[in-house]
Amino acid sequence: MLSFFSNCKNNYSITYLFQLSPLLSHFLAYSTVFDGNLQLETQAKVNAINPNIARITGKIQIFGDNITDLTPLANITTVDGK
Repeated sequence: MLSFFSNCKNNYSITYLFQLSPLLSHFLAYSTVFDGNLQLETQAKVNAINPNIARITGKIQIFGDNITDLTPLANITTVDGK
């Protein structure tokens, strides 16, 4: 079950994933836990989610007029909301 939060503080945008070092990005590609908050404003950011992520330790915000497909988030089973 996914929880959606509309009023999050200290959000980390998925774009930060693309700014990490190649070694750390390689490690994240095989991680099943995303540590932090996710803010997804476009379909492209939804599509860029690592399909291996099953748990998000923070909160997730999904908003944007062009988001029509949440299939890339199908493996997420837990959102801690901390």
